[in-house]
Amino acid sequence: MAQTPQDAEPRRGPQGTQIFSRDDLDRMIAEAATRSGLPAPVALRGASETVAGRVFGLDKARMLIGRASHCDLSLDEPSVSREHARLTREDDGAWYVANLLSSNGTFVNGKRVSRSALQPGDHLRIGRIDFVFEMSAESAERPPAKRSGAWRWGVLVSVLVLAGGILAWWLMP
Repeated sequence: MAQTPQDAEPRRGPQGTQIFSRDDLDRMIAEAATRSGLPAPVALRGASETVAGRVFGLDKARMLIGRASHCDLSLDEPSVSREHARLTREDDGAWYVANLLSSNGTFVNGKRVSRSALQPGDHLRIGRIDFVFEMSAESAERPPAKRSGAWRWGVLVSVLVLAGGILAWWLMP
């Protein structure tokens, strides 16, 4: 009986370090997410063949989707532009997708969009890749914590006090 790559023992590098391919890591992450039984609070669930069953957690307020390696969600698919779309979570907790002038477009529930709000269960298509937008009830009810701008004022006051002290020291006879 021939071994499949999944059954084969992981390759070992220097000092016994295990070496995994990107596919191995993606598979292990997907299996761990499935075993935990806990869905990501906000996620895109792969619906088309190349990403079927994979869950992509949306863990930042701004996420870039595209073919480029620097994208937060990098899709190795020719129909996806290098920087295809951006997902953003607004202050009120609502999620939006914006097309970034991609040639193959961004679609929500089959309709081509330049910018659109996303609701749980919406179908999002990036090039030829389909996803379902998922959001737990808890995430929908609780907007993200707002960051206070007070630290900026603290920094400004500190800089002004320091500059005033240096100026006074320099002007002293």
